[in-house]
Amino acid sequence: MRATRLTLIPLALCLVSTSALAATVYRWVDQNGVVHYSDQPRPNAQAVEVQGAQSFGREGQSAPAPSSTSASSSSSAQPGQAYSECVLYQPENDETFPNTRVVSGSIRISPDLRPGHRIAVALDNRRQTTNAVVTPTGFTINEVDRGTHTLFFTVEDAQGNTLCRSEVVTIHVRQPSLLSPARRPGS
Repeated sequence: MRATRLTLIPLALCLVSTSALAATVYRWVDQNGVVHYSDQPRPNAQAVEVQGAQSFGREGQSAPAPSSTSASSSSSAQPGQAYSECVLYQPENDETFPNTRVVSGSIRISPDLRPGHRIAVALDNRRQTTNAVVTPTGFTINEVDRGTHTLFFTVEDAQGNTLCRSEVVTIHVRQPSLLSPARRPGS
């Protein structure tokens, strides 16, 4: 009896680990253009095939060359449209902006922005359209309220598919008190 239990435990662990590799992931884009992934199906979500992790046996054995599309690229993107780098390098994570309602940032994308593609900046997961000025190297967002915010950008094709997304950065905006002489009248 004891030998049977010991045999069943490794068998059960193998079955559990095999079922974990066969999980389905769902991808959808919300009304703000932000791409989401989940293991739970949602309306208008597309099932995404996820391959299991690959390991390389011996030290010194190299990984295969990266494919022409990035992990965050849309499944409808054409080969060669992926961006190898989408970096929000200013502001830095947890940076504080004192006495201002304007937040500026610097970005780096590689290769350069292609014709028909655009950069979209999101503050607190909301696409900034009217309060933002965006260029291929940076952005400025006006009228940012006091408080803690998240910030990231995406590169999109003409159809709005996300081709590249930066990491999310947390920023803190501090504004002068109502009693401060530096505060603008009417704000």
